[in-house]
Amino acid sequence: MWTEPGKAELQERPDPAPGPGEVVVRIRASGVCGSDLLGYLGKSKKRIPPLVLGHEMAGEIAGGESDLAPGTRVTVLPLFTCGACRPCKAGRSNLCADRRLLGMNLQGGFAEAVAVPRSAVYAVPASVSPLAASMVEPLATPMNLFDSHVRGPVERVAVIGAGTQGLLALQLAKLARATTIVSIDPNPARLEVAKRLGATHAVDPKAGDAAAAVLDLTGGEGCDVVVDAAGFSGTRQQGVRMTARGGLLGLVGLHDPETPIDCLDVIGREIAIHGVYGYTAAHFRKALEAVKRGAVDVTSWVREFPLAEGAAVLERMSSAPGDVVKASFSP
Repeated sequence: MWTEPGKAELQERPDPAPGPGEVVVRIRASGVCGSDLLGYLGKSKKRIPPLVLGHEMAGEIAGGESDLAPGTRVTVLPLFTCGACRPCKAGRSNLCADRRLLGMNLQGGFAEAVAVPRSAVYAVPASVSPLAASMVEPLATPMNLFDSHVRGPVERVAVIGAGTQGLLALQLAKLARATTIVSIDPNPARLEVAKRLGATHAVDPKAGDAAAAVLDLTGGEGCDVVVDAAGFSGTRQQGVRMTARGGLLGLVGLHDPETPIDCLDVIGREIAIHGVYGYTAAHFRKALEAVKRGAVDVTSWVREFPLAEGAAVLERMSSAPGDVVKASFSP
């Protein structure tokens, strides 16, 4: 339970009681997202303590109204929308003005169990581990980027940030048959993981101008697609510089709310800047299929911790993660 900025504690609460049309999922894996860490630090306006954080989860059916047998392994789509507004009717439910997210507007998955609508759970085969199943949710966001925003062939891709979103995005770039994939991150351990997962080049921004390095690698042209998975004002500005003429800059990282950019440069080079928020059910299903067939490595770089260590892990990941790229709780 997140109780105040910079503080969380283990609490005993009654098991969730399912309402009409709901099921209880016994959580077996629950990933720590960067947005959870922003919430833990008190930097997420929509997260108000006391709150159980966590929206990347998988587990087993444990009760409630369901056609799925108890013990069936499932992954959870934690983003709930109204289904009736214009974005929802247009197939862009992730833009629903009334959207609600587990771990933000509702009690989340850093717990032993959670009650959710039956429509929010997707069965996964026993061959898919709970950890892999929990990673469907974070994979769905870059799936949204590449499926809904990227147009035409992709030859050169730069990904700023080698955290969860960055590592998943570079793997989708590889699946899109990009031949140049540049990973940019100041953490040497994360760059090594990025290279193992498919990055053709690794750039440490501490060693010099990252945008200049990308331009040098691409003969001064820049990349067709640049993904800012870091979300800092400076990384977004660098992202504009390293985007090729007519290219796309996808903004995924959530850290800084404001960024001044050279709009004349954006206009003159016809750069498309797209915010990318969450996913639709279609993106989620596509991410699930990718995980089921093993097209994306979603587990080898994730470290699991007991839920009882939750407070210490949140503090570590938000201050000095070291060589831990991503943490996941195992209740």
